[in-house]
Amino acid sequence: MYDPRVASAALAHWDPLIGRYAADTPRAPYFDRLMLERTRQTHDYLVAHQDSRITLAELAAMFHLSQSSLKLCFKALYGVPVAGYLRTVRMDTATRLLQADTVRDLPVAEIAHRVGYEDPSRFSAAFRRHTGRRPTELRRIACPCTE
Repeated sequence: MYDPRVASAALAHWDPLIGRYAADTPRAPYFDRLMLERTRQTHDYLVAHQDSRITLAELAAMFHLSQSSLKLCFKALYGVPVAGYLRTVRMDTATRLLQADTVRDLPVAEIAHRVGYEDPSRFSAAFRRHTGRRPTELRRIACPCTE
């Protein structure tokens, strides 16, 4: 280990050595128990308050996390970024509302409002990007669960 010939050989080939061994051991972020619990609480809050207009900064502050910690931990736990997860939850809820018989007569604007969109046209555009259909097209399709 202290042989000068070994040290000079290692220094002469430092970049290839680091590249080879650093690639084999990817760095994994460390999440303590409290951070994981607060991220789960954030998730539960987002599901329960889909119509909230909360920003990432407000959400992180509410659960005493930094924004970067919340983003990293949320993605590690749920596999998607916070914003993407919330968008998916909102669109899935909108899909259920559009196909439900009990609210079938609700206007699209009301459904948009229920899932957190003030502007029905923005909701329709986001819904189409997410599902590939406009909300009114989905309404015309019979729900497979009622057949």
